[in-house]
Amino acid sequence: MSRPFRLLSLIALTLLLTACGGGSGGEGDPDTHTVSTSAGDGGAISPASATVDDGATASFTVTPDTGYSIVNVVGCGGSLSGNTYTTGAVTAACTVTASFAALPAVSIADASMAEGNSGTTILTFTVTLTEQANGNVTVDYATSDGTATGGVSCGAGVDYVTAAGTLPIAGGTTTGTVDVTVCGDTDSEPDETFTVTLANISANATLGTAAATGTIANDDAGGLNDTGITLCGDYAWGGSGSDIHNNDVDCAAAGATATVPGTETANGNDPVPAGQDAHFGRDANPLTNDDTDGHAGFSFTKLDASGNPLADQSVDYATTPWYCVQDNVTGLMWEVKTDDGGLHHKDWTYTWYNSDAATNGGSVGAAAGGACGGTVAAGCDTEKYVAAVNAAGLCGANDWRLPTADELQSLVHYGRTSPAIDTGFFPNTLASWFWSSSPSASDSGSAWDVVFVTGDVNAGYKSSTGRVRLVRAGQ
Repeated sequence: MSRPFRLLSLIALTLLLTACGGGSGGEGDPDTHTVSTSAGDGGAISPASATVDDGATASFTVTPDTGYSIVNVVGCGGSLSGNTYTTGAVTAACTVTASFAALPAVSIADASMAEGNSGTTILTFTVTLTEQANGNVTVDYATSDGTATGGVSCGAGVDYVTAAGTLPIAGGTTTGTVDVTVCGDTDSEPDETFTVTLANISANATLGTAAATGTIANDDAGGLNDTGITLCGDYAWGGSGSDIHNNDVDCAAAGATATVPGTETANGNDPVPAGQDAHFGRDANPLTNDDTDGHAGFSFTKLDASGNPLADQSVDYATTPWYCVQDNVTGLMWEVKTDDGGLHHKDWTYTWYNSDAATNGGSVGAAAGGACGGTVAAGCDTEKYVAAVNAAGLCGANDWRLPTADELQSLVHYGRTSPAIDTGFFPNTLASWFWSSSPSASDSGSAWDVVFVTGDVNAGYKSSTGRVRLVRAGQ
């Protein structure tokens, strides 16, 4: 073969190999490789895949969804920097896999406390993470007024000191607190509220419950007592057997709330209406429903013969008698009846008598018509009894008087009968009716009385004999 012919043959062979795909750049080219990606719930990777030269690297952007964070990115021998994942040198097809997890949620809980009569107290709101975060978490907080009024410092008209700042929750922990200063006073007012709101959470957490209500419960005298009712009534049909109406139903056990009705299962599966007396007021508020100072929403203080609080308020009457009771809700001070045959004896009765034409409703009533064992020298009527008690200086005071009908009714415990009063603070109370100072507007010969059997208020003839419990403005 001649030398030119051999050269032409080699050129033809090269052209043939090239035509059959022996060059670079195709899908099956051993000099390129495909890098695939896989993203779990809560995020994405872009681009979805990449083709790279043998020994080269590829970069991907890893993006978590709102409320999620990157947990891990692996595959192709790479590493993550910020949100960018860069592979190692790629020498074969491989896959980059990213996983995500929900960020821990930060929530703030409601808080409440009694106001206090003076100075300041701290109302603490608890802020929690659902789980530990990756590093420290920070969140801003700020207060805003509801029915409570905030100010830069305590003073007239200010219920709490406004607060704003940044709360840190250290890595490895899950709780923090926001403290708000509450201003004490002696003004009788409704319960008041304000709001604490969270905002601007750090990137390693998300907001859950972002706002909480702070409740400042009134604990000042001059308000109204509640009824003492803490149980619910059911609605029964028929009136016999299992369909007899019951008014001693445990509201919570029956599933009845202020807005949702329930069912009483012990006696006939009768319906229990929502929104009953037991669901509202001081009796339903844990801050004011403390049986240590009077049942349910009542709040009393036992006083000694000089009008000072007993050192041990838990003592029983037989061990250490007390002489008066301070009502911490209404601010009134009340006489305590005795069983000793003396001036304040529980059995003594009096006719209604008031010689002051400006307040007696047009009739003085009946003088000295009761039976008080000779303890009131001038006779047993309400005016003379008041004079005798003031002369004796009960509990160090001489401004005792007959209560109005409303004042006397404020002592009625409608969750009890015979007597309808808290006998833990008012011992020796008979299930009977007691005179008020309020004359009847429709009948000058009558005055209002309160019956401490069921708490009824009636008008009785002034010549009738009833019992008396005196009151004064308190302290």
